Amino acid sequence: RGDWRKAVEAYRVMVSKGLAPDARTWRVLLRAAKVGKEGRVALVLLEEIEAQVAQRAGADGLVPVEMYNCCLEAAAAGGGWRRAIQVFNRMRHHGVKPNTSTYQALMAAVAKARCASTEVYDGLKYAGVPEYLAYTAAAAHALRWGKG
Repeated sequence: RGDWRKAVEAYRVMVSKGLAPDARTWRVLLRAAKVGKEGRVALVLLEEIEAQVAQRAGADGLVPVEMYNCCLEAAAAGGGWRRAIQVFNRMRHHGVKPNTSTYQALMAAVAKARCASTEVYDGLKYAGVPEYLAYTAAAAHALRWGKG
């Protein structure tokens, strides 16, 4: 229901008792962070998810793209467009291929950015977003906010 503190507390108890979280557990945690508009918490949880997946599957273990998308949505809900770009960059760094939902969540995050459109463009390009998407997002941002 969006009480991310209680969700994280339950998660910590679960882990302390030796229960291994699965994809459903992680989705619930990330959705609680999204409803609570806590993109910062979602990023911390994502780091834990990445570490657990790597530990279980070795260095080649990949976090499913859906987990990154949930984290992007949490960042967007909290207005953290820079954090969303950071999540996207982590995703690419770990070799996870973005899908349509990934780009939708990223664009939703940058749409809320209160900065110059050139900053949006530069941030997206730096993270590895295809140029035509970065340009389109920056142009839409300029039309919405009127900041070049």
